[in-house]
Amino acid sequence: MPKIIALWSALRCDWSAILLRLSCAAAAIQCVQATSDPGRLLALGAGVVAACLTLGFATPLAAAILLAAELGVLTGQSDISAFLIASHVLSSFALACLGPGNLSLDARLFARRKRVVTNRR
Repeated sequence: MPKIIALWSALRCDWSAILLRLSCAAAAIQCVQATSDPGRLLALGAGVVAACLTLGFATPLAAAILLAAELGVLTGQSDISAFLIASHVLSSFALACLGPGNLSLDARLFARRKRVVTNRR
């Protein structure tokens, strides 16, 4: 029987990908708390982005949305220092470029598969 191997992300170490996703999810919540009057829609959007990042579902899209929101907070008035927001921007950019890792819903749903065929003699 051929062995099937899933190929997904540049992040080979699964725990580092989980930590990066959780860090960006926390940044999404902090981004909403930094605004003076977030409103329900913005809080709901941040919750959805944080949930997607935590589970690893639609990770590049969620990280790009977070990146745009953090750039908006960086240019506007906020209670958080510019250095902290800039570090969140870099983390979101890294996550959008690298992908969610092997322990994610994206990897389970959309991973490319490679079939390894061995000859038995």
